[in-house]
Parts: sequence; C-alpha cells; structure tokens
Amino acid sequence: AKEAWLDYKLTNQNRSPQTIQDYRYVIDKFFPDNFQSQCLSDITDENVERLFAQRTKALIPKEDSLKKVLQYTKAIFDFGIRKKWCYINPALTVDLSNLYSLCDNSIKTDDEKEFSPEEVDKLKTEAFNRVDNPRALIMLMAAETGMRSAELCSLKWEDIETNYIHIHRQQLLDNTVKGQRRYYEVLYTKDER
Repeated sequence: AKEAWLDYKLTNQNRSPQTIQDYRYVIDKFFPDNFQSQCLSDITDENVERLFAQRTKALIPKEDSLKKVLQYTKAIFDFGIRKKWCYINPALTVDLSNLYSLCDNSIKTDDEKEFSPEEVDKLKTEAFNRVDNPRALIMLMAAETGMRSAELCSLKWEDIETNYIHIHRQQLLDNTVKGQRRYYEVLYTKDER
C-alpha cells in the first residue's frame, strides 16, 4: 500500500522525486517491515496505537516528526479506502497528545542554530584569503545576502539588477536512483524575494 500511495503522489499529485524519497524515509524509519507488509484490512486501531507508542518510546522523535508520521499514515489508509483495500482508517483514533511526553522536546536556541557574528567574521576572513576559490566567493555572497546554498547555485546574471537580486529559483537534488545524484533547477524558492 505504501508504494502504491507513493506512486500516486508522484504521478497524480505532482510531488517531486525528492519529496517521495522524503516520505519513504520517514515511513521506513518509523514503521518496521513486518508492519508495512501487513494487509491494510488486517490492521486495527489498537495495532496502530500500540505501534505508535512503542516506536515513539524507541525513537524519541521530535513532536513535528511524530505528527508527520501520523499524517502520512492517515493518508495511506485513506488511499487504501479509495482503492477498496480497507474500509476504515484505524489511524484516526491515534491521540498524539498522549505521546508528546515521550518526544524529544529540546529546543535549540538561536545561538545554536546560526553562526555568531564572530564566527561569520572568521569565515569571511578565511574566504577573503581564498578568493580564487569559487566556494569562497559563494560563502561571501551568502554572508552578505542571506541566500541559501541552493539559491546561490542557481543565480543567473539576469537575476541581478543594479539595486537588488531577484531570488526566484533553486537547485534541488534528485538521488532517488540508488548510486546516482542529479541536480535540477526549479523556478521557485522557499520564500521568493
């Protein structure tokens, strides 16, 4: 059922191969193979609740990750109902509020998430010493503009004006084929600016 749902998301709902790979990773990490191989109609709400409790204790995920797993689980069962592989969605009864105390609730401070001004200065100094290296120039550009690496790699001369840079494209990685990595460009960013 999982693979059929992923194929449906790819072909009918225009999800990117990278998004499909992300879905697969989340599902495979949370659900053991013996659960995934069961027939959807044989899975009860009690099975799903028990599994969520066991896996949450074992994996100690972030709350958002746990919500994402439940969202995908409900979607797979809804897809199964549409395909008449099952008649109820046993994931609807899962109450995550009972499991949040088992999650990793640590929060990174802003200082832990980003470089300090001193660290940025050190990186810029190092980059200035290596201006013949394109990566050093990219570091400097990122420090000055706040652009993400995927946006920097997609920047074209036509995006640069006298007073501004139009950031509206990025490179994405497609590594859905094992052993192959392919970058492709898309004409959108997380927050076009």
